[in-house]
Amino acid sequence: RKLTAVGNCSIILQFILLRSSVEPSCAFLLPLQFIWPHAMSHPTTVLAKTLLDQAFMAPLGIALFFQVMSMLEGHSWQAAWKSTKEKWKPTVMANYVLWPAANIVNFAFVPPSQRILYCNVVYVFWASFLSAMASKKHQPVDQAKYNQALAHKEL
Repeated sequence: RKLTAVGNCSIILQFILLRSSVEPSCAFLLPLQFIWPHAMSHPTTVLAKTLLDQAFMAPLGIALFFQVMSMLEGHSWQAAWKSTKEKWKPTVMANYVLWPAANIVNFAFVPPSQRILYCNVVYVFWASFLSAMASKKHQPVDQAKYNQALAHKEL
C-alpha cells in the first residue's frame, strides 16, 4: 500500500494518540505540565495549587492510568475497573508520600528555569512505580488460610 503525506501524518497522529492514551494524565494535562511550575512562586499559591493537584488531578490521573492500561491489555471494562479499584488506593497513598515532598523541594530549592527538569527526573521514578503497580496481578485471598492465620494470632 502506498502512503501519501496525509496518510503518513494520519499514521503518526494515530501513534501519538495511542501512545498518549497509555499515560492519560499526560494527554489531558500536557499544557499544564509546562505552565504549572512557572505559575507558582508565592508560597500561598504553591500550597493552593499543590493541594488542588493532590486532591483532584492525582487521584483522577491514577484511576485513568490503570483503567486505560488494563483495557489496552485487552481486559473488559469490568475487569479493568476491578483492577483499578484494587491498585488505586496504594498508588494514591504512594503519590501522597512522593509528590508533596517533591513539590516542596522543587519550589523551595530548585531555580524556576530548572523546575520542569526536576519534575521530569522525579517522574521517571514515579512512572517506574506506576508500571510496576500496573503489572501486578490480582492474587485472591485464600479465606481458609486467612482465617487460620487470624485465629493463630488471637491465641
